Order: sequence, then C-alpha cells, then structure tokens
Amino acid sequence: MQDDRAFADILQACLEATSTGKVGVEDCAARYPEHAARLEELLPLSDKVGSLPLPAPTPEMLAAGEQRLLQAARTQTPAGCSGWLRSRWAWLACGLAAALSGLCFLLCVLVVAIVIVKPGPPCPTPTPTRMPTTSTPFPPSPIRTPTPFPPSPIRTPTLSPPSPTSTATPVPSTPTPLPTDTPLPTNTPVPPTPTSAKQPRPSLGFHPDELRAEGCETSYRTTGSLKNHGGEETNWAANVEIGHEVVKGAEYVAQVTVSPDFWSTIGGNETVNYTITVETNAAWQGQRDKEIKVRLYIAREDNRPGHHQTQAHFTVVNRCP
Repeated sequence: MQDDRAFADILQACLEATSTGKVGVEDCAARYPEHAARLEELLPLSDKVGSLPLPAPTPEMLAAGEQRLLQAARTQTPAGCSGWLRSRWAWLACGLAAALSGLCFLLCVLVVAIVIVKPGPPCPTPTPTRMPTTSTPFPPSPIRTPTPFPPSPIRTPTLSPPSPTSTATPVPSTPTPLPTDTPLPTNTPVPPTPTSAKQPRPSLGFHPDELRAEGCETSYRTTGSLKNHGGEETNWAANVEIGHEVVKGAEYVAQVTVSPDFWSTIGGNETVNYTITVETNAAWQGQRDKEIKVRLYIAREDNRPGHHQTQAHFTVVNRCP
C-alpha cells in the first residue's frame, strides 16, 4: 500500500512537470527508473485524455449528468473502493475517478453559467434634452419725429418802373411775418438750388479719317490727328484713349502700334497728333495688290462717354513685284 501511495505521488509530480512542457516523459522515466515502465505507459495516456475535445452538452445532458453526479456523491464511500485496494492499481484508479468526476462537475457548472448568464446590450446613455428658452421681447421704444422748423421766407425785391433818368431805384418789399403757431404744410416743394458749373461737352473727331500707304516694305508708318470740336475751353475731354483693330488682312500683320494712344486732357478746341505703325510678317512678301486695313476708334473718354462715334482707317496696299 505504501508503494502505491509513493507511485501515486510520483505520477502526480510527473503529470504536473510534463503539463508545463519543460520536462518530457523520458526525463520523468529516467528520474524514477524503478517506475519507468509504468510512467511511460500512463503519462502519454494523460496527454491523450487532455487533448480530447470537450463535447457541447445539451440542457438534457447537463441535467442528467448533474443527477448522476449527485447520486454518485451520495452512494460513493471509501468502502466502495475496498475491493480495489487489494490490487496495486487501487489508489491510482480511485484518484483518477475522483479527478474526472470533479472535472465533469466543474465543466457542467461552467456551461450552465455560460448559458444562463449572457452579456446584455449596453445601456444607452441618456441624452439631456435642452429645454427651449423663451425670452419676452421688450416693447420697441417709440420713435420721436422732430418737428421741423418752418423755413425762413425768401424776400424778393420789387423794382419800380424806370424813371426818365434811366436810374432804377429798388423798392424794398415789406416782409410778411410768418406766424410761429401755424406750421407750413409738409408737401410744399422746395425749389432746387441752381448750379453755376456746366458739364463739359467735348466732341472728338479723327482727321483725316482715311490714311493710306503703299509699297513692298516690312513696316508702314503714317501720322494722323485727333481734334476736340467742343469749341469752348470748358468742353474739355478727359482720359482719352485710342483703340485699334485689324479688319482686313490680319494674316499678314505681325504688330500694330499707336503712339501716343492716351491723353489725360484735350482742350475744348485742341488738336493732338498720333502715329500708327503696321509691321508685316513673312507671308506679306509676294502678295501683290493685297490690302491690310486697321480701324481706329475712341476706346475711352470720361466727360462724355458713348458720344464719340468717330473712327479712322489706315489702309496698306502691297506693291511687291
């Protein structure tokens, strides 16, 4: 019996050592040579039992296992193992049976706990509801309209008829007193104040309105003039700008230049001069009797915009052989 208890302790120690993976079955058998054969037989059996997959019990199986476990706990006593104690495997068999019974019981309890206790959904966090705030508006303050003072009367002098000496003697008129208690009606029209300054009325024109050049050159230049026909010095033109565009033979034109093309002021009877230059490209050579025509116009004038409809044309005729 002492040998069986000693072997049971050795087997328990080897099971714990081999379960960690640091000690193998051969190492335990070599450490206890007197029990080597039995250890080499039982230790692999323990690994096989531990690696078996655990079945998923049904509720009926759990209830039946619980009943059998309780019945075995009531009926099993140490005397029940008396027949087994006569063999050398008695204590080992009893120990394994008790261990398996306890493992089954723990498994049943764990499965029941997993089935019964299920994690519920997280409780939603209440969102605070903001109550609308109502504010009582203050009544608007009454708008006070100031009472206008009546305008002062306009005194118009009355002239007496001329005397034989042709000297007019003005006779002052007696002003009519304005009552202070009776206000003037609000719909009385007030005559506008006349202005002494007149708006400038310039009138621009190109002279001459037709410019012409002929030849077989790569550059053509001519001079024209721009006159303000306003007549009076007060009818001056402001910020005058000349614009240009090619209306014919644009495929032969390399560049068009007007200099100068801007004047800040042109007097009411003033004339200014300008120069227009047309530069041709290589395609112009050999194009006899072909024409290039450039139109000049008033692009800007600030004192009387939109009034100046004058224009001029510069025509270039190719006379290349």
